[in-house]
Amino acid sequence: MKELPASAGLTTGTPLDPEIRVSSTNPVEPDLFFSASTGFTLLLCLAAAVCTALAEVSMFRDGSYYFLKMWNTGEPLIAHARIASQIIEAPLLVVTSQFQNFELSRGCFNATYASIPFLALFACWLLSRKTQPAIMVWPVVALLASVPCRPDGISENNIASVLAWPALFCLVQTPTKLTAIATLVIAGMMAFLHPSSIPFLLILSIAAFSLYREGGGQKNLRRILAFGLVGLWLFKLVCFIAFPQPYESGLFNESALRNLIECGLAVPCVATLVPALFAALLILLMTTKRIESKVITGITIGFLLATGVAGIYWSASVQFWHQCFWYQKVFLFPNMLLMLFAYMDSRELLRKPLSIGFYKSRAFICNMAGLLFACAIMVQANSWANLSGEFKRSINENNQQIIERSQIHGLNETPLDHWSACSYGIVLQAKYPCKYVLDSEEAQIARATKEFRLTPWDRSFTGNYFRLPPNSLTSTLYR
Repeated sequence: MKELPASAGLTTGTPLDPEIRVSSTNPVEPDLFFSASTGFTLLLCLAAAVCTALAEVSMFRDGSYYFLKMWNTGEPLIAHARIASQIIEAPLLVVTSQFQNFELSRGCFNATYASIPFLALFACWLLSRKTQPAIMVWPVVALLASVPCRPDGISENNIASVLAWPALFCLVQTPTKLTAIATLVIAGMMAFLHPSSIPFLLILSIAAFSLYREGGGQKNLRRILAFGLVGLWLFKLVCFIAFPQPYESGLFNESALRNLIECGLAVPCVATLVPALFAALLILLMTTKRIESKVITGITIGFLLATGVAGIYWSASVQFWHQCFWYQKVFLFPNMLLMLFAYMDSRELLRKPLSIGFYKSRAFICNMAGLLFACAIMVQANSWANLSGEFKRSINENNQQIIERSQIHGLNETPLDHWSACSYGIVLQAKYPCKYVLDSEEAQIARATKEFRLTPWDRSFTGNYFRLPPNSLTSTLYR
């Protein structure tokens, strides 16, 4: 193996010295090559985010209800005490209040949630491109394995799992005041976003204490990070146990456990996660053993292809999308494992100088994972756009004002066979909806009382921006 001398831009030091870094003032060829190569991956993920926004995948299930509710009230929607969601909802609320335009607000909502995975990946790239660009492969592999989670873009669970990656990347850098603040801010946002942040905060706490014990420069900042993250983890854990939200408590029962096991053992889940984890093990092995074998690289690519094909097939088959909710829970543990691998990889990469061959094989793996992720997300966007188009045509062709969901052909066992069909039906009719898709019980109530509820827990839908005139089901969105 041809190794690069220290004079080529690599500093030297004792094993596991946190100050060992690729020089940013005199970057070596692999650094430039890998940064440019992962930049291509970023472009692919940006294209996928644009497709997701244009297809309005963020309106999937609860998304359309979230949008209508915030448009209606002009206030943030805080579900189950997840107060950090206000940060993500802020762009929609600002656009709504300033421009008073339904379509513009709708586009803002979709763009905001569709861009979160890309922005997290971009943050990882900015943090690692001059110090440890090779670890960029890990969040890309995690995104590829998370393809079945991605339709539910407004899920705080999903958002917390994505935010954990830039937090980890901030942590493994030589700390500065800026990166330390960024780490704690992101971790704090995760803590107040969803209970799934508890295991991610645990991984971050373990990494922070490990780095603190290693010593090296900026020991005070490392101490602050270590104790700050542990304190945040303990705080969230105590709050979750002592003050549980009814919704989360309802997920800890026999039925929920059975659904979780069924999803974890389902073919789409196994076909997506198992090859991804094998690929991750090989990537870590190539670092720890300094392997540059084309055969091992090829096997790794083969596992990633298997994950990508499974993700693409899942994305093209909307009948599987009902598993999205439970897949998010199943993916929690593989994502933690990938974060742990990424941390181990980042420390191992500091032990010895890196070779050009290592960079090239790692860059190829990263690009392949990014390409497969982008393809799967684009297929996902196309599937949702087709389903939405059929749904809109069915509404337009039906002459009834109250449409029972069961009357719409082809809706059964699709993501729109859900209480949110009412919300999304209103969104598709834009500013002046006049037809409503309800389940049978709600349809009977609407015909009798001239009012209906978007959800079983939301009896009326009146407020600043949405009006139901008395004795009429012809609604008007207004400003």
